[in-house]
Amino acid sequence: MALTGVYVGRNIRSQLSTYLFNREAVEEYLTSVESGHPIAPPEIMIELYFKSGTLPEYEGNGNSEKSDGVEGIRFSISFSDKFNSEYESLLKTEKLTSLPIEFYEAKWFSFSRDEKMPRFIPIKSVMIDSSNYRYQNGSDVYISRVVKDFLEPEDITAIIQAHRNMINEFAQNEAIQSINEKISVASTVMNGKLSLSADQGV
Repeated sequence: MALTGVYVGRNIRSQLSTYLFNREAVEEYLTSVESGHPIAPPEIMIELYFKSGTLPEYEGNGNSEKSDGVEGIRFSISFSDKFNSEYESLLKTEKLTSLPIEFYEAKWFSFSRDEKMPRFIPIKSVMIDSSNYRYQNGSDVYISRVVKDFLEPEDITAIIQAHRNMINEFAQNEAIQSINEKISVASTVMNGKLSLSADQGV
């Protein structure tokens, strides 16, 4: 993912989900929002360190260790400051029960602090996994193209927020809560915790 921008067969930008983030970090963030003292939204950061001489133009100290003379890439999925006003409005008008992933961006930087695009990174990676596969049929491709080409950014944001509200309503439904209680009791026999929930992938 950090080299290609691809996650489970699709561009990571279209696969952003709260499930990618550390659960405890997300819970800590949501608790802080509920208390009225929100902390910074959690982020994901992956660093790739290259052997010296592999990509000299990627050399610098733009890494978490602040080490000089190191070649590599820093990949991050984090909240984008350009959505500050929309985010502040969301905090005032909605009760957040999941990560506001619509305000996140995936970005790549070399250790020399230059922003990169995955297709221009000269080192390539291929993963072959025969245990699972995903594909897009013709209608999926067509719908994705329509969404990309004809909808404005604010339209896509509205869709994501409506999707999150739908998920929240599902979790708060009395019938679902009752079912989850039954499942939870049954799952204690297996020393686990099970529940029904809507997929938060977008």
